[in-house]
Amino acid sequence: MIDTFHPEPLLMGPFGGLALFLFGMEQLANGLKAAAGDSLKTLMERLVPERPEPEPERIIVRPKFLDKELLSTPSLALERTRLEIGRLGGIFIGMLKALPEAVEVPA
Repeated sequence: MIDTFHPEPLLMGPFGGLALFLFGMEQLANGLKAAAGDSLKTLMERLVPERPEPEPERIIVRPKFLDKELLSTPSLALERTRLEIGRLGGIFIGMLKALPEAVEVPA
């Protein structure tokens, strides 16, 4: 007859497996970094170049509520971010509503 329930064996299996998996992934990543060295970094810099800043006249949507000076006051920055996300959501919904007209094929 079992007097008490011990959950430790049930928890140690999955969590131990997860810990071993994460440890193995970290070791694999470190090994790849060590093996590739700067050559992988150079290759990635060539394949994925830095994007230049867009020209001011080519920017379609500019932020209306965001201001870098508000970052020092997190509550104000979060409120302005909420307003900006709402504004962008409205732009997105307008684009979705115009989509059928844009892809309509003349008969």
